[in-house]
Amino acid sequence: MSYHGDMTDSSTAHAKPREVILMVADISGYTHFMVSNRDTLGHAHVVISELIKTIIREIRIPLQVSKLEGDAVFLYAMKAGGGMPWEERKKRIRGKLFSFFKAFRARALELQHSGACACGACANADRLRLKAVVHSGSAIRAKLGRYEELTGVDVIVLHRLLKNSLKSHEYILFTEGAYRDLGYLPGELAVVDGTEHYDDVGDVKVKVNYPYGAPPDEAADTAPLPIDEADRKRYSSRFYRIKNMIPKMITMYALKWGLRKEPEYRNLPKID
Repeated sequence: MSYHGDMTDSSTAHAKPREVILMVADISGYTHFMVSNRDTLGHAHVVISELIKTIIREIRIPLQVSKLEGDAVFLYAMKAGGGMPWEERKKRIRGKLFSFFKAFRARALELQHSGACACGACANADRLRLKAVVHSGSAIRAKLGRYEELTGVDVIVLHRLLKNSLKSHEYILFTEGAYRDLGYLPGELAVVDGTEHYDDVGDVKVKVNYPYGAPPDEAADTAPLPIDEADRKRYSSRFYRIKNMIPKMITMYALKWGLRKEPEYRNLPKID
């Protein structure tokens, strides 16, 4: 994805930057998951789609979807306007950050334990994780033909931060500006300070929170998620099996009858 200033709508040239909180909720382990399930890409596609839908269902005002980016959702919230004071806006954003993780884990466990299919995609849905990057800055609503998206330097910084030095697959990474603007008090949220460096944007100071405690080691980070016996029985019930079999069946028949094209993943690397 590129973010540039060559806009097709002349009104964009006169648009004023708006102060925003920018966020990307990204599925960790996506590339490995898709590569490992090349033979069942249809089912893998359904699993990823269902997890993305779970994130979207959690979104509430003031957060809005800017764009779906394959394995990620690009979100933003304006700092002013809309009849809601900033104090209320930031309170809602902070609450939603953690509800994304809770809902994602629950859905991944449901997909894995309700699956009647034994293919790798269905059997390993609970090995996927969620990470979020949050940045504060400004952006312009740019029109590109019929479409509108956010553009600007801070949008670039946000997406650069997805490629960082963290070993964990499950975290919330705040830039210092986002952490401050969201109103966290010293010691209120357990964070680890750090700095990420990029040749084109320089050093970016960050604060990292691990929603489920200390960062796990690399092996545990992608291990099957823990589940209690009550949830395991609930998700393996006939209701959940039928519920989660329906989207797979619809996708498979749509592919078979030519109503939908097989997902293409041309740039997936090989994994031994």
